[in-house]
Amino acid sequence: MFPAGFLGTRADLLLDVIVVAVTLVPFLLLYSFNQTRFKKYSRHAKVQWIIFTVVALAVILFEINIQQAGGSGSLLRESPYAENLYFRSFLLIHITVASLTYFAWFLLLLASGKKWKQQLLPGRFSISHKSVGKSIFAGACFTSVSGLIVYYLGFIAS
Repeated sequence: MFPAGFLGTRADLLLDVIVVAVTLVPFLLLYSFNQTRFKKYSRHAKVQWIIFTVVALAVILFEINIQQAGGSGSLLRESPYAENLYFRSFLLIHITVASLTYFAWFLLLLASGKKWKQQLLPGRFSISHKSVGKSIFAGACFTSVSGLIVYYLGFIAS
């Protein structure tokens, strides 16, 4: 278990770091997308990998933290919404969308890296790359907002 967080809530340090990181993800993705407008494709790719890797490592640590705490129920036990069906359903939707988003992002990173090595620019692949990227961005935005809601209901609301 991690020490108390820095946001002054019931959450631990790791969860505070994750909520800040996940909140920043859409803004960092916008920065990355903006790099392509200036034809800085290498920077776009590096930023994508850095963001993905940092968030993936944080999520892995979070999963370990959940298991050490005795499951998600033990982390949320002090929340007045811990047993609320709507909250639990919302949490499940948050986890599902986040998981699908990050899985799709990982696959796009792998496919893009493969295409990048085959030719200088994505070429015909760029149309689907951009379309899937927009879907991933939408998922990241939903994950960010829903994560803040889960954080609020789970660790701030009394």
